[in-house]
Amino acid sequence: SISEPVLFNTATYSLRAQEFKKVQVLNKIIMNNSLEYHFQPIVNAKTGAIYGYEALMRPQLIDGIRLTPLEVLDLAEQQELLYEIEALTFSNSMRMLSENQDCFSNRRLFINCIPNALLSDEAFDRLLENYGGLFDKIVVEITEGSPVLKDAVETINKRFRSRHAQVALDDYGTGYSNEGSLLAVKPDYVKIDHSIMSDIDKDPQKQHLVKNIIDFASQHGILTLGEGIETLEELDTAIFLGVVLGSVCCVGSIYIAGKLLGFDRVLIATG
Repeated sequence: SISEPVLFNTATYSLRAQEFKKVQVLNKIIMNNSLEYHFQPIVNAKTGAIYGYEALMRPQLIDGIRLTPLEVLDLAEQQELLYEIEALTFSNSMRMLSENQDCFSNRRLFINCIPNALLSDEAFDRLLENYGGLFDKIVVEITEGSPVLKDAVETINKRFRSRHAQVALDDYGTGYSNEGSLLAVKPDYVKIDHSIMSDIDKDPQKQHLVKNIIDFASQHGILTLGEGIETLEELDTAIFLGVVLGSVCCVGSIYIAGKLLGFDRVLIATG
């Protein structure tokens, strides 16, 4: 019998070809460590003093393609390469911290951690050997992309907290970062997600939610951090509610950038 002809779909072919090329780019990123990290300032919400920096992954341009951080994580999960991203993030971030210690005399570096792709014992031992003296400068951020497993929390506590590093629960209020993970992790910091902080000055329900988070946190010795504060009105509301720290994208027409070069000072440019 004669089978039915298969119609060639140009759009589908083009999409799959593009996806395949992105996977190739991801493999090159991992192979060549083609990642940069921008340091976003974390400031005291009341005084504006820089409290620390968050290391934000930024893939380099490869073969005309610059993957977004989210694309890197999504593709890495699909290709079972999250561990490789985790290993590069910690080694790169700790190396930059080591090379710029004068900028961290009284500041901390927040490093994202993927709880379902923790470093192997061997890799952690190398990290400890090279940078163990700087662990008291870092905050390990547990991301919300997957359920926080008890074993992962115990491993993070054993490896980092026992050596004077601190722990933050990232993107609180979205995904898996909720009351359950807050109780499981018992973090030093809870980072309230940007989606909640956005337009908080105009939304009484968001204000109520954030006030409840802050009340719980303050009663248990947890510092609250509002992510992605972008306007003076949001900042004023965050301060009024009791948010202690903020990662500030921009305030009014003032843009704050914590780039790798010159991140010992806040780079300001009017927009």
